[in-house]
Amino acid sequence: MELFRVGNKDAVGVIDTDAGVIFGASVITTGREAEGHGIYVDETFGRQVLEAGQASEPKGLPARFDHPNACGRAIGTHLGRWHNFRWNAGKVRADLHLSESAAKSPDGNLKEYTLNLAAEDPDAFATSIVFRAADPMLPDKDDPEFAALEDGDPALLPHCRLDKLSHCDCVDEGAANDGLFGKGIFGRPDYWQEQIERWAAGQEGTTFLEKIFDKYFRGKEERERKRIMEHLEEQVEELTAKNTELQNQVDGFEAAKAAEFDSGVIQGQEDMIARLKARQEKAPDLLSFVVGSLEMSDDEFNEALIAELKKNQAQDPDAEPALSATPSGDDNEGARVDEFETKVAAYMDENPTATRGQAIKYCQANYPDLHAKKYYGG
Repeated sequence: MELFRVGNKDAVGVIDTDAGVIFGASVITTGREAEGHGIYVDETFGRQVLEAGQASEPKGLPARFDHPNACGRAIGTHLGRWHNFRWNAGKVRADLHLSESAAKSPDGNLKEYTLNLAAEDPDAFATSIVFRAADPMLPDKDDPEFAALEDGDPALLPHCRLDKLSHCDCVDEGAANDGLFGKGIFGRPDYWQEQIERWAAGQEGTTFLEKIFDKYFRGKEERERKRIMEHLEEQVEELTAKNTELQNQVDGFEAAKAAEFDSGVIQGQEDMIARLKARQEKAPDLLSFVVGSLEMSDDEFNEALIAELKKNQAQDPDAEPALSATPSGDDNEGARVDEFETKVAAYMDENPTATRGQAIKYCQANYPDLHAKKYYGG
C-alpha cells in the first residue's frame, strides 16, 4: 500500500521485485557539499548530471555494486542500468533496472540483496556517481550572489562542473545523497506502511487489524496511548512544516522554474495531512486503523470505521456502543435516509462532473442531520 503515488513514470520509492526495478532513487542532491570532496553541488551541476543521464538512453547508465578501486575488481559487480532520469525538487532521480546477471554474480545474488535492502532499510545505502570533472566554478565574494554568505558556508566552495558521466553505483554512504531515496517520508512515501505490512505478514492466526491492535494498544495504559498520539501529532507538524517549506520555494521561483516542481507530490502531502487530521478526530484510539485507511474514500472509511467499532464492541462488552450505519427507530427514519440520497442525486444532476464522493461531502456539510441519520443512526 502506498500513501501517495504519481504513477510509475514519476514514482518515488516503489520497489517492483517481480520486474526487478527500484523506482525514483536519488542520483544526486543539489544545494549541498559533496562530503569528503571539498566541492559544492549546485543546481547547474545537477542539471548537467540530468542531461548526461538522459543522453545515456536508450541503453541507460551502468550501475555497479560499490565503487571498484585499484585493489578491487570491477567485473562481477554489475547491477543493472539507470533509466528515466528526471528532475524532482532539487534532486536528480532515476529508476534502477537490475540485471538478471546480477543474480548470478561471483559474490552471490546481488540483485535480490539490493531489492531486499531497498525495501527493508533504504536509508542504509545510497548512490554515488562516477564522473570526470571539468574546471570548477570558483565563487567570487564580490559577486552579489555570494556577498551575503558567511565564511565557512559550503556554497563558497568550488562549484563542481561535469565533463563526462560514466556510472552511478550503489554504495554504503553517498557523498551527495542521504539514503537511497532521501531520508524520511518525503523520500520514500510508502516505506512505513510497507514495514507495518511486513510485520503483520509474519504474525499468524489473526487479522491484520488485530495484529496492529495487539501490537500497539492492548494492555497498554492511557499514558502510552497518549504518547503514541503525541508522536503522530509531531509527525503531522513535521509534514506541515516541510510542505510549507516546499510551497515557499515554489512561490519564490520564476514561473518557468516553478513548473519544474512536483505539484502532484505537494498536493498529495496536503491531502494526506488533512485526511490524517480528520480521521484521527473520528478514531483517536485506532491509530493504526487510521494509517491503514489513507487510500480509502471518506465513505469507505466511515463504513470500515463502523465495522471496526462493532467488532471491538463484540470483543469487549464494556466498550462504548458502536456507531450504526443502519437506520432504526421511528417510521420516518427510512424517509430521512432516502431524503439524504435524494439530495446527493440532485447535487450530481446539477453538477454533471461531480463524483458521488464529492456530492456526499457537499450534502454532509449542508444537511448534517440527514447525513448523521443515514450513516450513524443519529
